[in-house]
Amino acid sequence: MHLPTTDGRTLILPRYTQPEKDLQFLLRQLNLTLPDHPPPRIEELKKKGGADL
Repeated sequence: MHLPTTDGRTLILPRYTQPEKDLQFLLRQLNLTLPDHPPPRIEELKKKGGADL
């Protein structure tokens, strides 16, 4: 999820979807776990280079 802020930055909330029941079963049988969600981060406004026309 990318959410613009009022000061021109972007709040980034990475999220994973939940697996379907059959995939959850398979993951359990293989003793695998999905990683935790990464923490939110804020991306600064990127400045464009070059001259304006």
